[in-house]
Amino acid sequence: MLETNDVIRKINKLFSLAGNNPSEEEAQAAMLKAQEMLLASHMTMAEVESAYDETRTDKKKVVEESREDKSKKTLRFWQRRLIGIIGKNFKVDCFTMSPPGSKKQSIYVYVGLEKDVQAAQISTDFIFKAFIKLWNIHKQRYAVGSRRETMDMRRSYAEGFAAGLQEQFQKQVTEMALVIVKDALVVTYMNEKHRNLRSGKKFKDGHDSHAYQNGFKDGKFSQRDKYL
Repeated sequence: MLETNDVIRKINKLFSLAGNNPSEEEAQAAMLKAQEMLLASHMTMAEVESAYDETRTDKKKVVEESREDKSKKTLRFWQRRLIGIIGKNFKVDCFTMSPPGSKKQSIYVYVGLEKDVQAAQISTDFIFKAFIKLWNIHKQRYAVGSRRETMDMRRSYAEGFAAGLQEQFQKQVTEMALVIVKDALVVTYMNEKHRNLRSGKKFKDGHDSHAYQNGFKDGKFSQRDKYL
């Protein structure tokens, strides 16, 4: 059984080994392994929790951690989409908010058990970098026409990328019989602290099927030699 600090240390090591400019193989392997370790550790802890609860020193604690994208006035739709997927697969709640004195939502917040939130943030930083790299490659190859057409291409690509990423996470959960269950403490915390949160903004769908399909493949990291 991995204790909380051990899980976070090992997940951090996975991403640090991949480096600041990850290949597609490294990105996929790191994220999926992080999810596997996190979910597996919760399953193991759940089996012994009731018996050892009185003697455990790593009492569970719900935390909120926020990040602000200061390079933009508001979070982009692709960031919101990927944040939602990471949150779902690492058992944390997520929402966006505005900094003081602004109406632009440039901050995203993860709420969950401490190690879940840390793992989600590590994964988010990593997948943001991977998405930007892969989208820029796609844009350089295929972008033509007006700015509006390029924006539609990016929206379609991002939707495909998100769908491919979610499929990879779901495939691992199914194949390894993992269980994604949000901790009851997190559910209670959200009901008490953030019960009035509104649903996230719905973005318009893209119309570029070619960009969607390429995004889907890149989100699955299925073409290993494509960008080497």
